[in-house]
Amino acid sequence: MKKIMMLCVALIGVFTLYQLGSPRVSADEVKDSFSVGTVFSEHQTDKADSFYDIRWTSGASDTFGLRITNHADHEKTFLIQLGKARTNSTGSINYTDSLPETEALKYKLVDLVTIAREVTVPAESSQVVNGTVHFPNEDYNGILIGGLNISEKRDTAEKSKAAIQNVISYTIPLVLRGNIDSRPDPEVKFDGLDVKQLTAESYSVNTKVDNVQPTLLKGAKFKAAIENAAGKVIDTQDSQIDITPETKFDYPVELKGNYPAGEYKALVEITQDTHHWNYEKKFTIDAAQAKKLAAIQPKENFLKKYQLELIAAAILLVILIVILLFRWKRSQN
Repeated sequence: MKKIMMLCVALIGVFTLYQLGSPRVSADEVKDSFSVGTVFSEHQTDKADSFYDIRWTSGASDTFGLRITNHADHEKTFLIQLGKARTNSTGSINYTDSLPETEALKYKLVDLVTIAREVTVPAESSQVVNGTVHFPNEDYNGILIGGLNISEKRDTAEKSKAAIQNVISYTIPLVLRGNIDSRPDPEVKFDGLDVKQLTAESYSVNTKVDNVQPTLLKGAKFKAAIENAAGKVIDTQDSQIDITPETKFDYPVELKGNYPAGEYKALVEITQDTHHWNYEKKFTIDAAQAKKLAAIQPKENFLKKYQLELIAAAILLVILIVILLFRWKRSQN
């Protein structure tokens, strides 16, 4: 009987593990080969203590530091990448986007901030890499957001090996905050849309959104709907996104409904505080796209959909087996 009970416990444990999902390695279980820290400039604002937030000082230069600590028993070379922060199509912010900043921008981080792109740190020691901000002579009422990404330099063989291992890198946001506290009035423009494959099992209608001004649109609320030619709503989607200053990105609305070939219309509304922007645009799904949409409609995984019911049924089955075995054993005595 004891063995039977142990078997029950084991079976329940297996189903519990299925419910919880595959085990994950926590950050504490991975020994970092290096770490980074910040050395703030004299113009660091009191708004942040974990990233650079430097107040604009017209006509001046400012110095900030990046501390890299090598925990390994041999020297290592590290790469430092400076990039602009951009909201991406997933609605998250990439603080070190490698795309060049457009020439139309009045100020660019890469023109104002200077820092070494590569540094070698001896074994089991720290080194501070100084960066410099050169402020133009005029005042500024905008905000520039970017970041520094720090990673270990690897040769070709190491890169191949790292592809199947944990690769450690750090990103520290870097903000240059205008010395005029009133920001420009928000301005959002729309630049068309297209239908694209979003994932292996879904398509989306992507509206091109442009935050024109050097103003962070924090917590912008998106409400979107897709209508057919008869005005019937096929899909809706609500989102809340932080839109980085002077950023263009695609806002995808996943197509979950039935979309035969024909004419449709996308409606997108963005609200940020008291500001509102609306966009309507007709688009066509042709026969080829309709066929692909029908072929890759998301199929819900049966096990995931009914996992709680399956676990409950499995436990009841185990209990029933235990009872039957117990009665059988008693009948043999």
